[in-house]
Amino acid sequence: MSDLEEDAFGAGALGLWESSRGSRRTGEWVDLIELCEERGIRIWVTTHGRLYDPANARDRRTLLEDAVDSEYESAKTSKRLQRDMRANAEKGRPHGKKIYGYRRIKDSETGILVRVEPHEEEALIVQEAARRILAGETFYAIAKDFNERGIPPRRGTFKAHRQDLGWTPPAVKQMLTMPAYAAKRQHQGEIIGDAMWPPLIELDTWQKLQIVMNPPERRRTNDWPAKHLLTGIATCGVCGAPMRIGKQNAGRRKDKATGELLPKPVDENGNELPYPFRQGPEQPAQVGWVRCRAGSGLRASCAPYI
Repeated sequence: MSDLEEDAFGAGALGLWESSRGSRRTGEWVDLIELCEERGIRIWVTTHGRLYDPANARDRRTLLEDAVDSEYESAKTSKRLQRDMRANAEKGRPHGKKIYGYRRIKDSETGILVRVEPHEEEALIVQEAARRILAGETFYAIAKDFNERGIPPRRGTFKAHRQDLGWTPPAVKQMLTMPAYAAKRQHQGEIIGDAMWPPLIELDTWQKLQIVMNPPERRRTNDWPAKHLLTGIATCGVCGAPMRIGKQNAGRRKDKATGELLPKPVDENGNELPYPFRQGPEQPAQVGWVRCRAGSGLRASCAPYI
């Protein structure tokens, strides 16, 4: 597409194995047809054994009809796959990558999955991690111990900068949050039934484990009331960043957008005043001047928000 848009295609015809290879989205296919028409490029479809001219009304209609059909077939296939995955999940069958701690046994002739059973070594690692968390150990301590013992990580990685990480605290926690270890089948984030494999962690123990790992008192919520007037709403007139307040240990506040310490407002005699704050609902809020550093120097002041 980029070559066509830049008029750098360098050929008189675009070859496709079948029309759906152009795109399975009608809008994108239309854009391709129009570009080919503008550039005088024809479209060869191998499965049709035919060369189409987008400037020809009959050929154009055929190509557009193929685009609609391809999009419809793609959507139908997607829906069918979703139904199949849901049905497999309801039957407790696994999907996707192998679950650490288990191994899949398939029929040697047909390749059909016969059963899922615990892996002798990996299952013990999962159970050990669960016991140690319930005993009060940290994810960091467990990950460090697994690495020192040379236990292979739950999943390998192809990223060069992560190949030497081994077990990490988030990896230990993520592993223990999986309902699969309690023999529960999850689909799109929802537990929908029993799995076809035996549990490595009993359900009541797994549920207790979730509470230990995510205690209610440590859960965060985004529904926090704004402490300072216009926080995150007002924007800087110089750089456009949202205005936020940050406090230093010495009681100085800083601009979150620039990291600059905010000067305290002063009275007519040059005496420092407290930072502006939102008072009670019956009193007007006081908002002072805010200085914004743009680039390397102090360039301008933002008008006060009242």
